[in-house]
Amino acid sequence: MSGIVRFCPECGTKLEEVFAFCPECGAKLAGIFPVAQPSAETATATTTDDARPSTTFNGSIDANGEAPEMPVAPQEEEAPVQARGFILTNLVSLAKRWHTNVSTVAAVIDWYVKNMRKLGVVYKVLDASDYTYLKKPIFGNPKHVSLGPANSWHEYADILKDQHDAEVRDKKPETEYVFIIGSDKEVPMPTLPNFVSNDDRSFDTDLLYAYPYGQEMERKLMSQDIFKYDALFYVGRLPFAVDSTLQDMEDYMVRVLENRCSVDVREAYAQCDPHWRNVTMTITDDLAQYGIFPRYSSDMPSELLYQGRIFTTPMVIIHPQTREQLPPVFNKEANYIFFNMHGGGTRDARGFYGYSDEMGGEGICPEVLSTATEPNMLFTQACYGGKFIGYAKRECMLLTALNTNTLTYVGSSRIAYGDGDQHGGNISASDVLAKAFNFYVMRGFTAGAAFFQARIHTFKNRPGCPIHALTICEFNLYGDPMMHVRKSEDSYKMVSSKAAVLRPHEMVGVVREEVLMNKSVGGQQSLLQQVRSAVDKNIMDISASIAKTLYSQYGIPAREPAIISRRTYADGHKELSFTYKQPIEEGLTNDVMAITSDKGDLQRVMTTK
Repeated sequence: MSGIVRFCPECGTKLEEVFAFCPECGAKLAGIFPVAQPSAETATATTTDDARPSTTFNGSIDANGEAPEMPVAPQEEEAPVQARGFILTNLVSLAKRWHTNVSTVAAVIDWYVKNMRKLGVVYKVLDASDYTYLKKPIFGNPKHVSLGPANSWHEYADILKDQHDAEVRDKKPETEYVFIIGSDKEVPMPTLPNFVSNDDRSFDTDLLYAYPYGQEMERKLMSQDIFKYDALFYVGRLPFAVDSTLQDMEDYMVRVLENRCSVDVREAYAQCDPHWRNVTMTITDDLAQYGIFPRYSSDMPSELLYQGRIFTTPMVIIHPQTREQLPPVFNKEANYIFFNMHGGGTRDARGFYGYSDEMGGEGICPEVLSTATEPNMLFTQACYGGKFIGYAKRECMLLTALNTNTLTYVGSSRIAYGDGDQHGGNISASDVLAKAFNFYVMRGFTAGAAFFQARIHTFKNRPGCPIHALTICEFNLYGDPMMHVRKSEDSYKMVSSKAAVLRPHEMVGVVREEVLMNKSVGGQQSLLQQVRSAVDKNIMDISASIAKTLYSQYGIPAREPAIISRRTYADGHKELSFTYKQPIEEGLTNDVMAITSDKGDLQRVMTTK
């Protein structure tokens, strides 16, 4: 620095070297001090040095006050380009999360980018805390942004659109993947009002990052008009726990690279609620075709192991004190893990659950999941199976999985729906999503492409249905979207279409929902609504008839519905929705939703997971 002493204008830290950001507080210094170009020794994104930087980490130390040792990547030539992606992150926010400096975080991510390039993956890092737009204005300098927690999701997504538009202008190959590194504090996870009248008033979704056309996409998602647009990206997110460290991000990246961004699926493990055994068999058929379910002892009772494939809870239970699984059937060596079980949104509902007529309880928990020894993919249909915001590493299944050996995780941020065995053998909502994901990912599609195609399958299963629309949005993919099931060759080129699935003038979705009665937990029913439901004899007669049908045909106890809604669709047809709550344990309920025509003809029955 030519002997010139400089100090950070925010915290006063003495700067012995030239930084783009203050190594102490993360304050942006570009424009205040000239930033030197990285030399051959300190460059990260452009260097050919295969070792991850260690001494250049500018103050990153471990508990013993020493610089962390960084593993050396194998010496390999760069592979032909097979896939292109953006890493969307916020280096300043991540540095603040982990009480370190920006250059430390950037060095780890850049190391990942360099080594992914050797696998044929070209990643470009987009730092929302320091981004200059590629689009040049007629007058003045290009737009520059320094986004933070106060900025909205669409401001972050606009960076993706800027990059995409530049590729189109320059006639370059278009990038197809977005890997979001960070939780909601680093890169906002859009939160929208719920499509469905239940105990959740909102849901979290990363789907909007696939359609980065502006804030108006929120409204188009709610009306399902978003499917009239081409998606631009396959999206995955790496979230972090409240007690996370920089090492957690690094460990995940090391596992991805050690496994060449793939999972060698040799064994599968599946577990479900006993009321969903046949449905789960249908969902996992595509896994079974590959012969990856181990052959268990033939003397296991069918109540414990259904048709040699699916373990059931409450026959499999977690001991409340020791947190051990009884019997200990969880396959620690499984490379594909599947749960069709209940989940809860409360902090003490940490695992997944199953219930019979006699008993119920927790069948899998973070403590057991953390014993997994092999790299794996995990799909869960449980309500809140994808919750992570505000949780520590061992407080929820998602964060436990990603901090153990799971490289790809799919789960729901809110209440999820599907079918039970007694509902006619059909599958809907999360069942369709799970089955389609299993189908595509096992055929070599990347996790991002397989999950997007599964969303489209779910939409096409019942276009316009709010339950299916909710499923598409509230289930999210966690982990690098480039991950795939290992085949004889890398499978990045196997991608699904991102083209619009609705014609421009096609009408779907609900244009009006009237809540005729709401007696659910937290439900607020006005006096007018109470009077209306009391005098609308036709609605109440239909409700009584449906309750009898549920009991006689499905074994669901007859009781008064908690919620009655009338929906009017964009194409003009109407339907009635009756939600019945079944208490299954203190603090947990199972919702059964019966959908009828506006005349009261029963059309389908779904249950919460």
